Amino acid sequence: MKNKWIQEFKIALIEENLERLTALHEEIPQFATLAEAEEAQALISQAMELFQRASDKTKTAMEQMQKALKFQRSALSGDRSRFDKSY
Repeated sequence: MKNKWIQEFKIALIEENLERLTALHEEIPQFATLAEAEEAQALISQAMELFQRASDKTKTAMEQMQKALKFQRSALSGDRSRFDKSY
């Protein structure tokens, strides 16, 4: 019988459930066989890649928000010379 932790980790990985992956990572069991331990190691590596992709997405979104905020502040600052050449 496959290790229940491995099965749950696979499901969380497929669902990209970062919270569940974190919780499962905090409760890594002792594995009965070397094969189970190696499988768990491979799954944890995949989870690390998933976390890195999520981190990269968050970083990109934050950079876009900062640019938009900077633009908005500039537009509202009263410095018309940057946008309006009519005066």
